[in-house]
Amino acid sequence: MKYLLVVAILLSVACSSNKKEITGTYTSDVPKIGMFFNNYISGSSLKLNPDSTFTRKDCGQITQGHWSIKKDYLYLYCEDMKYNVDSMNVVYGYEKEKFCNTKPDVMVINGNLISAKRKKKGGDTLYDRLKKITKS
Repeated sequence: MKYLLVVAILLSVACSSNKKEITGTYTSDVPKIGMFFNNYISGSSLKLNPDSTFTRKDCGQITQGHWSIKKDYLYLYCEDMKYNVDSMNVVYGYEKEKFCNTKPDVMVINGNLISAKRKKKGGDTLYDRLKKITKS
């Protein structure tokens, strides 16, 4: 019985410390020249909260949801996605709509960097690389 209690405590500490290390604010670490620079997404940010929720802002889009970690992968599960529609970014019909993928966005965790590789509909590959700037 004592053995099971020790194992449960160790697992609890190991899992919670992993979550504390990843929480914080991340921003794109590529030059901000338009939306893309050499196929890298620029000007994006991601805030990972200790309660496993997140807010992501990029390309006039705001995504909120919850996140989880499995090994070295960060899974972002979208619950609400909206387009930031203003006078400079007019996309008619999107200001009241919600758009979420059924599958989570998957990113690779490497120390203070989180990255992903995505295919566009036209076949081009886009890279997203975010660097941690603050801790939660």
